[in-house]
Amino acid sequence: MQALRERWRATGQRADVLLASTLPRAVETAEILNDLWGLPVERVRELSEIEPGECDGMLWTDFESQFRGADYRWDPYTAVSAGGESWVVFQERVSTAIGAVVERYEGRTIVAAVHGGVIDGSMVHFLGLPKDAGHVLQSTNASVTEWLHIEQPETAEPGGWRLLRFNDSAHLE
Repeated sequence: MQALRERWRATGQRADVLLASTLPRAVETAEILNDLWGLPVERVRELSEIEPGECDGMLWTDFESQFRGADYRWDPYTAVSAGGESWVVFQERVSTAIGAVVERYEGRTIVAAVHGGVIDGSMVHFLGLPKDAGHVLQSTNASVTEWLHIEQPETAEPGGWRLLRFNDSAHLE
């Protein structure tokens, strides 16, 4: 994340609001980026990764044998494990949270340190994709996804969201 911070320092990237999920790796990322702006880091639980339930903390091999078995296909409507979220429930949570954040901070530049599933959720939310979409995307850790809200005059076409960057990790190379 230091590389991203230095990239943004060099380009003059600004932020009005700095958010992070409540997971430690996202909070740490936000704190590293915060050296640029001196903003309070607002932790938003709803922007955390999918809730895994009982399988939380398991080794991948144990998870596969206990919860997936030999059939690796995945149903986006079924919880990851007992007490966890399904992909669809997760995407609904993330979409609702993104909508609330955008409304709350309308007109401001928001930087959010989040997770791959939340980035997928931004695609679902801003592009109007079905809630079972998005689990095929692959986001690189410490990459940048950037959205721009376009407001059009009343006489022109309606505004909307534009995806400017997805999975941009040039600062890591």
